Amino acid sequence: MTCIIVLGPPRSGTSASAGVCHHLGVSMGRQFLAGEASFRNPTGIFEDIDFVWLHLALAHGYAQKVSDIPHISLDQLRANMGEGWFEAYVSAVYKRRAQPLWGIKEPVMCFMLPHFLQMLDSTSRIITVQRNPIATIHSLMKSHHVSENRAEEIIESYLIARTAVLSDYDSPVLDVQYEALTANPQIEVQRIADFIGVPATCAAVDFIDPLLDHEGAREYA
Repeated sequence: MTCIIVLGPPRSGTSASAGVCHHLGVSMGRQFLAGEASFRNPTGIFEDIDFVWLHLALAHGYAQKVSDIPHISLDQLRANMGEGWFEAYVSAVYKRRAQPLWGIKEPVMCFMLPHFLQMLDSTSRIITVQRNPIATIHSLMKSHHVSENRAEEIIESYLIARTAVLSDYDSPVLDVQYEALTANPQIEVQRIADFIGVPATCAAVDFIDPLLDHEGAREYA
């Protein structure tokens, strides 16, 4: 009944860590987003489709700024989004939390974490993913066709929110550096496995291509 939360802004390397968790036996989703292995992430995004749609509804339906979400109560969020959305979110969490080891990776969790944890009401651990900010911004510009200024604004909003929500989190947190993971997969996969409490696997190590970061041909962002 432990939930592994991979936390980071878009294009920061969260898919790499989520993919490692998946190959270590963590159930990262009942069904992944259709066509999730794409030009943006050739090896997969590892985002549970139920939470993707719930967070999209939140991003488009929340009446205030999304950046305000960590600072309001769960009851306020419930009233703002409506009973249908709230019940669907609670149901999605409950369906998964009976599993001995499951996980979630979705960027909006940087804002939703306090409310998610209230719904979860069970053990959790967080993997925070760090990546060179300039590389993250350039990756977002390329994948989402936005300007450098807009990409910087987006990434900064996620990082500010993540810092805020982690300040009140008192369970174990593991920092993973994207560049270290792609350069030294054996060492970093072992760190992640130890943190989760499972044996490291060849599949998890093989999932990370050590040439990826140096060649720049693909990204596990």
